[in-house]
Amino acid sequence: MAELLGGGTRRTGMIDTAGGRLRAGLVSWGNNTFPYIDAKSRQIVMGKPGQSYQIRLENRSRRRQEVVVSVDGLNVLTGGAATYSQRGYVINPKSAVTIDGFRVNDDKVRRFEFSSVAASKAAQQGQDRNVGVVGLAVFEEDEAKATMMLRKEQFQREDASAFPVSGR
Repeated sequence: MAELLGGGTRRTGMIDTAGGRLRAGLVSWGNNTFPYIDAKSRQIVMGKPGQSYQIRLENRSRRRQEVVVSVDGLNVLTGGAATYSQRGYVINPKSAVTIDGFRVNDDKVRRFEFSSVAASKAAQQGQDRNVGVVGLAVFEEDEAKATMMLRKEQFQREDASAFPVSGR
């Protein structure tokens, strides 16, 4: 793939994204980051067929971030076609999250695995155009809006009553 793009530079470690506010990488289950090739503003991770991986996201900013993550064009939370308007992982400032695989339900995930196009989950759904692509849509929290929403909720609770209908 890198050769098709005109070559590239082999690198290790996490990849800076979102203007350096987020670092991302594919890691093994032993928490080792897979090497990648930087080729024409694309990062091509080098894995072997059948090898499982996790996605590691590190929020380097001072704001909460919501990151919608897709693998092979599928949202990792729903398994359906990914869009920017879907929900994602909320990552607190200066913290990280590791995504183990496609979410099946609240307790179970289907591990991510390097494979051929034909063996991919996307191909099984007839959506194999984006196989091999990991996508991230990063949204930072609007602190002013969040503060106003919190204040609005506090005002609503000022007159709250534990027993709103009393028999007296």
